[in-house]
Amino acid sequence: MDAMPPTRYQPSDYYRDVASTLAVHLADVEARRTLRPSSPDGPATYLTTPDRLVAVHLTPGDGADSATAATAALQLAEQCAADALAPVPLTDADGGLWILARTTGDAVAAATRYAGQLTATAPELATDDPAAADGRCLVTVPAPGQGIVPVPYTLLIGRTGWAAAIPLHLDEIAAIAAGMPAEFDPADVGGRIAARGDLAAALLAPTPG
Repeated sequence: MDAMPPTRYQPSDYYRDVASTLAVHLADVEARRTLRPSSPDGPATYLTTPDRLVAVHLTPGDGADSATAATAALQLAEQCAADALAPVPLTDADGGLWILARTTGDAVAAATRYAGQLTATAPELATDDPAAADGRCLVTVPAPGQGIVPVPYTLLIGRTGWAAAIPLHLDEIAAIAAGMPAEFDPADVGGRIAARGDLAAALLAPTPG
């Protein structure tokens, strides 16, 4: 994912464009600013793993790419859908993807089960062993109450600079899996929200009746 051109579009511009949508994802949840280990020079906003948020992270290893992550993400999305959950793919600013879904059950147990199914049925795509991730995706599940998950529409610091945690449609994931470039410019996110709505809306808690 390309870095945000600093002279054309600043983080402050981005947050103005997405503020109203981002705000609903931050309402009534525990969020924190943190430094990513891979990018110690910049902060990002993460959620402390919510009780009802299924979260699985797919990080391409050496020799793998965004198409590998997208193919694995499609399988995870199918597993979520089979349990009547609405999966939300989310970019991670480093060529990987998150699959997030809201559940009424034990979210960590569900995420762990999905990750285990993926590594068992598609070992050519994914592994939970960092030493075996060459050519595959490393699959990780944040620890309950301790792990962190990026807030949809927040800015992250990736290897190439600023990038957004952008929710994607499953059709876009399928296109990436088929070899289409995974290039999403943060400057376009405001327009995406206006045209397509909040693609991460399925993650929001129901409004009390």
